[in-house]
Amino acid sequence: MGWLARLFRRERRAPKGAIVTKYIRCGRAGCHCNNPGDRGHGPYRYRVWREGSRVRTAYLGKAEIVPTDA
Repeated sequence: MGWLARLFRRERRAPKGAIVTKYIRCGRAGCHCNNPGDRGHGPYRYRVWREGSRVRTAYLGKAEIVPTDA
């Protein structure tokens, strides 16, 4: 089962927020992500939403996101 199906099952409805893509720098000496011009590790997918005044994030994984025509 994919991450999106698990997310819908957990929420029991369409999830609020947005899905964002991030590249992460690990900070280890000698890693390729420390080189200038390197994007870092990833892409990693996160769901971002707001609960009151707080911004929440949930890691979704490295799964490929298929664009829609919506």
